Amino acid sequence: MDVLPDDFAAALGRYHFFAGHADYVLGLLLAQYEDAPTPIGLSGQRLRSRLEQFVHDHKGLQELLDGYGAMYERRNVLAHGVHRYTALGLETWYIPIGGKGATACSFQHSREQVEDMAQSWRNIVMMRIEFLD
Repeated sequence: MDVLPDDFAAALGRYHFFAGHADYVLGLLLAQYEDAPTPIGLSGQRLRSRLEQFVHDHKGLQELLDGYGAMYERRNVLAHGVHRYTALGLETWYIPIGGKGATACSFQHSREQVEDMAQSWRNIVMMRIEFLD
């Protein structure tokens, strides 16, 4: 295995920070809409489905949730997959929820792709600003 370069490690760090921060701020948004304490540990489809009940009251919320949903499964791949860095980039193996053995998927990520995905998560975080009081 090759050593993960610093710039690639930094890109992965930004990716995981913004993906996790998106879950956090969407949880804050849910707490605001439900006028309840911030739900701990909600993410993915559970968080999205709870927020979707407020789409009709908040213009742009569906777009935000669609972007979140489109990126969430790839987030799981990078967060929960097994990685190996090579000259070609980051190779990742991942078994989807409910999958076994032969259902494992492999992915290849370049540093540029990880940077682009980190920026997409950052955009989700920034979009939520218009919804928070």
